[in-house]
Amino acid sequence: MNQEEYLKVCPQCGSTEIKIPNAGLDIGMSVRDKCVECGNIGNFPEILKEQLDEFRKELKKWA
Repeated sequence: MNQEEYLKVCPQCGSTEIKIPNAGLDIGMSVRDKCVECGNIGNFPEILKEQLDEFRKELKKWA
């Protein structure tokens, strides 16, 4: 079985070091992600692991 691996990635800096707060998870509340690298807070996209380099290149174009 070929299972694809997804990563949450910060749309601001491209880091995959994302902290997901525990608050609200037990009752199914929607909680925001936080980037450990730049401190950005929001709902971050999940991308395929093999697309990470391309995602980061696109971020640099917009910086």
